[in-house]
Amino acid sequence: MPAQPEVQLDDDFWRVFLARERLPEGYRELAETWFGPLAAGLIEGHRARSAGIERPPVGVVGLCGCQGSGKSTLATLLAAWLEAVAGLRVLVLSLDDFYLPRAQRLDLAQTHHPLFATRGVPGTHDISALGQVIRALQSREDRAISLPSFDKAADDRAASGLDIRADSIDLVLLEGWCVGLLPQPTDQLGHPVNRLEREEDPDGVWRTAVAERPLSRHSERHRGASVAQSARDAASGASAGLGAGARLGSVRLQHYAERRTELPAGPKLPFPLSC
Repeated sequence: MPAQPEVQLDDDFWRVFLARERLPEGYRELAETWFGPLAAGLIEGHRARSAGIERPPVGVVGLCGCQGSGKSTLATLLAAWLEAVAGLRVLVLSLDDFYLPRAQRLDLAQTHHPLFATRGVPGTHDISALGQVIRALQSREDRAISLPSFDKAADDRAASGLDIRADSIDLVLLEGWCVGLLPQPTDQLGHPVNRLEREEDPDGVWRTAVAERPLSRHSERHRGASVAQSARDAASGASAGLGAGARLGSVRLQHYAERRTELPAGPKLPFPLSC
């Protein structure tokens, strides 16, 4: 088994990062304890994918957690960490930037259920666009890729996003509150879990609609997927499990750190994505 790569960061790195992110000094100890093994595992995975390959495949890692749990902060930290110690070029993607445009959500509200007008729940994301971006990055072709951006103030997709080169990325970190989330079994969706479901979805139409889609079954088939396949699970999670919004726990960071040796030595993508 190869030796774990050195992932120690110096004091200057932490001073700048903590100040920029407005984090307390104690965050450093927490990050080194829990996220250090994760950073080491990601470096190991990249080295395994790159061994003997001139154009190694792009790694894709999903970060899951409820709102306000620190997903974006962790993704930002990992991107800077991996660049500093291993020279990896990391792209952070937020599932929030792949919300459906307002007009499409209003159409879903008319054809499926009024609650689909409100962004946030699984089923309100443009999984097709996310799949196109991931597949384009996996291609490593010498061409530009346009990344969408969502304007939350306007509650709509921004007119322009960010352009990057497909061959300029080594690793993608996809963060989102329902990344990797599996749909609940139908027999668990019969009873509302909060006031919103009791008053706005008394018949359970909203929370069961997407569970009937093929992507729900796709998610179940990949229940045991490794960390690097989390983007595949993100497609299923973001398109299924409407009743899970009030049932999520905290970020599964320890889970990812403990499974760091499961990073595959070869590409697992492209993967099927559709809406």
